[in-house]
Amino acid sequence: MMSRKIILLGLWCGLLSACAEKLLPESENVQILNGPASVSDCRHFANVLIKNTNLLLGQEKQERQLLIKAKNLAQELGADTVMPIPSMLKDRQSFRFYLCRKNERGDD
Repeated sequence: MMSRKIILLGLWCGLLSACAEKLLPESENVQILNGPASVSDCRHFANVLIKNTNLLLGQEKQERQLLIKAKNLAQELGADTVMPIPSMLKDRQSFRFYLCRKNERGDD
């Protein structure tokens, strides 16, 4: 009986870690900014509400997972900067996406 509990606990922990959002290599350069003055020279892309699907994580881990999701989405959208919008709910956070850096080719 005890070994069955350990196996189930191991499977449960494995499922939780498998559900964790992974930062894509191409998203590593997306910057996170925390104030509107930081984005004064940036082009606004969108506001997006991102939901965290793993509600069993603590608050700090949920926040980290939401930032990872935001950085991955920013890269997909062609943005290079993400700014959290204050007022995170338990399982979701709104973010603003911006393009702040000039691209390497020199075109806008």
